[in-house]
Amino acid sequence: MIHPIAFALSVLALLIVPGPTNTLLAGAGATRGVRRSLPLLIGELSGYTIAIAVIRQTLGAVASDTSGAQLVVKCAVAAYLLYLAVRLWRTPLAGGTTFSLPRVFVTTLLNPKALIFALFIFPSSPTPVAPYFIAFCGMVLAVGASWVVGGSLIAGFTNSRAGAIVPRVCACAMAVFAIVVVSGALHR
Repeated sequence: MIHPIAFALSVLALLIVPGPTNTLLAGAGATRGVRRSLPLLIGELSGYTIAIAVIRQTLGAVASDTSGAQLVVKCAVAAYLLYLAVRLWRTPLAGGTTFSLPRVFVTTLLNPKALIFALFIFPSSPTPVAPYFIAFCGMVLAVGASWVVGGSLIAGFTNSRAGAIVPRVCACAMAVFAIVVVSGALHR
């Protein structure tokens, strides 16, 4: 059984690390403001919940034994991140419409962090998972909200022209994440 404090610290450490979902949340906070961006947390929480449940129930044993399956999954994730980077780059600089609930949901669903949560951080059977899951949900919402607020604060400290380039900065970050995922898959 994983100790609850070790679980919480592991979850927080992984959630705080910049990644595709956090980039979208910060970008939304910067371009749409906090109040209009907070509903995106539903997409993040739903994406993590579904991904973790599917991975734990169906891929747990297979994913750890089949490197070919891992390569395919990582390449698919990288392709989606590159697609998202292109979409963010092409977004009108003042729009902010690309930061949508479905986009946050799909990005989180494909986020490699979900694999780490499912296979390495959540306790394995026979430990009851419900208390850990409830704590996880609270941490996802708290950390996600901090990324939204952080993005809003950054936009508030810059002039309107600098805040308008947020989608382009997010696009570059997504492209870097895609490269990291692919290089990790190929150098394994």
